[in-house]
Amino acid sequence: PQPELTDSRLESGGVRRAANAFKASTALLEDDAPRITPKFVLLSSAAVTRPEWNEEQRNSFPEAYGIPIVQLNPEGILNYKLKGERALRESGVPYCIVRPCAVNDEQPAGGRLVLSSGGLATGRIC
Repeated sequence: PQPELTDSRLESGGVRRAANAFKASTALLEDDAPRITPKFVLLSSAAVTRPEWNEEQRNSFPEAYGIPIVQLNPEGILNYKLKGERALRESGVPYCIVRPCAVNDEQPAGGRLVLSSGGLATGRIC
């Protein structure tokens, strides 16, 4: 049977292994490494830091903290995604982390796309 792709085996451990493989493959191009594009791109979640928020942060940003994924955090997925991000940062590989909000096909077309940094974004992408 196939092993379950949950918790650290995928979201954190898998990211660590992928980053190490990326690093090893780019070592062959040491002179070109600073110019390698694209960098390692990790698709994470806008809400990864929210389960760790203290009470003051929760009260200051109730809309950001109150979204279903944060409240439910099924099987601790946000915690594992954050571990994966940390593993990538620690790997030394040049990276970009993208933290999209909810992705679905139920939103009306023609909406405005908003890009931001930090952990407060909420919304939907279709």
